[in-house]
Amino acid sequence: MKVRVARAVICLALAFTVAGYLAWRLWPVQHPTLQDAVRVGDLTDVKRHLRHKADVNAQDNQHLMTPLHWAALQGHTRVAKVLLAKGADVNA
Repeated sequence: MKVRVARAVICLALAFTVAGYLAWRLWPVQHPTLQDAVRVGDLTDVKRHLRHKADVNAQDNQHLMTPLHWAALQGHTRVAKVLLAKGADVNA
C-alpha cells in the first residue's frame, strides 16, 4: 500500500511539473501587449504579437502613441523597420 501511495505522489508531482513547464513554454509572450514589447525593443515578442494580428497602429491609452512612435522614441530602429513592413502608418 505504501508503495502505491509513493508512486501516486511521484506521478502527481511529475504531472504538475511537466504541466507547469509546458504552460510556461507554450505561452512565451513576455510582454502582454505590442506596445510593451516595442517599448523595451523585444523584436521577437513584437513579431509574435504581429503574427497574432495585433493592431500595428493602435494608440496606447495613456499617451496616445502608436507602436511606431514608441520605437522611434526609444531608438529601436529594427523594431521600427518591422512595424513599417507590417503597414505601420507614419502619419497615425
